Amino acid sequence: MARIGPGAPPPRFARLAGSDGIVVVDVARLRLSDRQLAALQVYVRDLGKGLVMIGGPESYGAGGYQKTPIEEALPVDMGVRNRQNQPDIA
Repeated sequence: MARIGPGAPPPRFARLAGSDGIVVVDVARLRLSDRQLAALQVYVRDLGKGLVMIGGPESYGAGGYQKTPIEEALPVDMGVRNRQNQPDIA
């Protein structure tokens, strides 16, 4: 399992093809190029590999992933909801 996390340079995705999965830990979208985002989508969609995104202030919609290939690769909606209109259920 390969890991992409804060403080480390983004990996070269050609090297990750041998991994069964990638874990993205609280990484802002701006740290990854458009080409790298597309490569992650191909990694999941075409190669059948795993992709896990761990939440934090720099991930999901808050990290800028809305309407990117990552949003299409993961089974989540990256939209940042308005807490006043949609309060927490729990």
